[in-house]
Amino acid sequence: MSERPGGSPHHPYIPKVQHSQNTTSAPLGPGANAPHGSGHSPYDVATCRGGHPCPGGSGCPHLITNPGDLAQRITALLRRQLASRPASSPHNILRVALAGCPNSCSQPQIRDFGLQARAPVDITEAPCLFCGACVDACPERFVELTAAGPHISAGCLACGRCVRACPSGTLRSGAPGWTLLVGGKLGRTPQLAEPIGHGLDDDAVIERITAILTAYLRQEAQGEPIRQGERLRTWLDRTKWEVSPLGSQPGSGKMAD
Repeated sequence: MSERPGGSPHHPYIPKVQHSQNTTSAPLGPGANAPHGSGHSPYDVATCRGGHPCPGGSGCPHLITNPGDLAQRITALLRRQLASRPASSPHNILRVALAGCPNSCSQPQIRDFGLQARAPVDITEAPCLFCGACVDACPERFVELTAAGPHISAGCLACGRCVRACPSGTLRSGAPGWTLLVGGKLGRTPQLAEPIGHGLDDDAVIERITAILTAYLRQEAQGEPIRQGERLRTWLDRTKWEVSPLGSQPGSGKMAD
């Protein structure tokens, strides 16, 4: 069976992900790495392969930022925050996924917290050769070649493919950062996670996840208790908790990007 990008040689539709060494979404042995002998770790942190060798021996050619260091910080945060909140079943596990580029092989769009590394495209003063390599490199056609040179659409995913293809230096990668997604889930009523911040550094990511998670665990939203086994997204929607680029607060009943 042939392999496609993001897949495995045996199962091409399964993304290549690496789970945090101390977490798992599968049942553990009695009490292993799970508080109070619940049998289930309360969290799961998954990353794409990032800088780890893919089949063939080289690192991912699309990598913008290796998610490994931030994944370790998030794992440590969840270990502290969820120490007294065991998962009663695999359905109650708080799931986080980090992707080192917008290809999102670790599927951050369907996790409670998701992260995508992106690098915005800057247009420099270097003369454009009008070769069209940037246009050809963008799968979504977010690059247009005009009489003045390349124009980047507002929908650009900041993946860097056009920059790598540009032979003249007209296009250059800006400072990389993380897009933070919140509230993804599958199950009976699936919903995609929504972006609440772009261009974030590691510290800003930790700060915002901490703020949301603390409010969720402390049951602060309008004095309503968390329902047993309630997923983060369900809680956000039910309590009308606003998650904005500036933090978290009760009020608007939506998640702003």
